[in-house]
Amino acid sequence: MDDLEKLFRARKTILEMLIDRGYTIKDELITLTKDEFKKLFYSKNLDLLIESANKQTVYIKWLLNQKIKPNLIKDTIDVVRDSEFVEQKINGKVIIISKAKPNTNVIKILKEKDYRGTELFWLQAVIFNITKHILVPKHTLMSEVDVNILLEEHYLSNKYNLPIMLKSDPIARYFDLKTGDVCRITRYSPTSGEYFSYRVVK
Repeated sequence: MDDLEKLFRARKTILEMLIDRGYTIKDELITLTKDEFKKLFYSKNLDLLIESANKQTVYIKWLLNQKIKPNLIKDTIDVVRDSEFVEQKINGKVIIISKAKPNTNVIKILKEKDYRGTELFWLQAVIFNITKHILVPKHTLMSEVDVNILLEEHYLSNKYNLPIMLKSDPIARYFDLKTGDVCRITRYSPTSGEYFSYRVVK
């Protein structure tokens, strides 16, 4: 698979991820052909600004450098916020897709107060949509009302008595789950049919 194919597939995964998070994506972005994408690639115009009425604004930035360093990440976020998020500076989210695998020093940057709200995905990890894999069960974010009903039904004192899902889990990252969120996981068995399990994000 060449780089162009990887980027094309990763772009599709990121748009599907935003749709699954509740964003409204324009049809022309979803139906973009490979030839149209190729033109964007060669004109260095891959970045996207997604504005949604029911969600915060998202800027998708592609970093195609072979290596990324902490200062590059900081500069990239600052430039995006200053140029594209003039009006959405407070609630604008930045999603960076990096061709190079981020190291621990780069990941630490995103935990700093000034850079929270930025997500970094390694290109290789988003070529395929993990939620569509046959071995990955359906995950559904539960409302607080449903969580309270669940706790009463199972005689649990609080949601942290449920099994844990780490925020670093690929599914938690895909859906941008926060600490305290509870997921219903739907699985299917040939003998017992549909059954559920639950995880709380920590």
